[in-house]
Amino acid sequence: MRLTRSVREALTTVTAGGAPVFVWPGGGITFMVDVTLLPRNSFGYVPTPALVAPIEFTLRLDDYAALGGHVDEIRPLREVVAQNARQPHNVFAHGAVGRALLPSPFLRGEEFRSPT
Repeated sequence: MRLTRSVREALTTVTAGGAPVFVWPGGGITFMVDVTLLPRNSFGYVPTPALVAPIEFTLRLDDYAALGGHVDEIRPLREVVAQNARQPHNVFAHGAVGRALLPSPFLRGEEFRSPT
């Protein structure tokens, strides 16, 4: 519930596979994304039935801590990429990080605004 509120209050930015999303108004976190911007083979499924897709929540460290986040588990992005790039069947090994994150306005210090 706190995460949903933080998205509604624009404290948390939602992306899917590094691509910007449009968060629909209303309850919950329902969003729309241009799937052509996501890394190849991003989607899967489970028998519930449900789709499985990458979703990221980005927020300031102090907001993450206030939401009850696992602050002790935070690691620098470079460390995570370096560790996972050595695993051959990982999304990092296929360049998804380069495609999804490098053009990101967040890494350039810009603020993303959802379409209205």
